[in-house]
Amino acid sequence: MTDRISTTRTYTEQQLLDDYSTSFWLKRQIEETKRRDILDARTDAEMLLMVLEQRCIDSGLIEKQ
Repeated sequence: MTDRISTTRTYTEQQLLDDYSTSFWLKRQIEETKRRDILDARTDAEMLLMVLEQRCIDSGLIEKQ
């Protein structure tokens, strides 16, 4: 994979870890979640997504859907 990762496609965990454009932060989170309860990690990820979406709305980057 040589292009920036698209959010419209599904990637495997290994593809994300191998891709140069995946941030070090995301790679670290993928590795750290291996040591966590998977449902707790998923809930935290969903909550983080909600927070980030609201920040984007508040800053005018995206419209509320």
